[in-house]
Amino acid sequence: MNNSDFFKSTTQKQAEMAEKMLEEKYGKEFVIESLGGRWGTATDGYYTCNCYPADNENLKFQATIDKDYDYMMDEYGTILAQFEVEKYIYDNCLSYIDSDACVLVNSGNSTIESPNGIFGVDEFLAANKGAFYIFIMLSENVDINKLLDSISSPSLFGKNAEIHLFVYLASDEIKEEFIKWKELNTEFDSDLDDVFKKADERVFNIKNNSISEKE
Repeated sequence: MNNSDFFKSTTQKQAEMAEKMLEEKYGKEFVIESLGGRWGTATDGYYTCNCYPADNENLKFQATIDKDYDYMMDEYGTILAQFEVEKYIYDNCLSYIDSDACVLVNSGNSTIESPNGIFGVDEFLAANKGAFYIFIMLSENVDINKLLDSISSPSLFGKNAEIHLFVYLASDEIKEEFIKWKELNTEFDSDLDDVFKKADERVFNIKNNSISEKE
């Protein structure tokens, strides 16, 4: 067996083991899209898989597995929790201000773990003691002071979290671009940045229930 054949055999086994470990953890089928990434490769003591659940190809995440297949750390639960927090923010802070508002949440800590793999919203907010990055797009005529009052409420985020809030006032056409991007993506990229550049941006920091606007 030449080196090329050995590498193909090795990565095939790693992909199959990753799929098996994810299925055992979450009770559903996953697809390994590729191997390698920001945390490791087959030549380190661990390797990284780029994955998605079989029932949602757009829900991309990464899993890091050690070479002996007895340890795995993945971002699946975190990404699901971020979606739940997005819904939580929409329901509690946006729906009565702008029913067509769009929200994207990104945790500053993608490696936090839940004992059963899946977070509830309260558990996720309590466990993530770092920063949250929240991107909200509103209609151009919306009074954002109502949003700021509700999103800085003590009941929304724990005192340990620091929130970086990006508010974009945009036309219906730009909001539709944001919605279409969210249907196909889970992580901030240059395409989303191009959408945001078309809107009027205001940036705020929220910490200890105190809010300040960034110049």
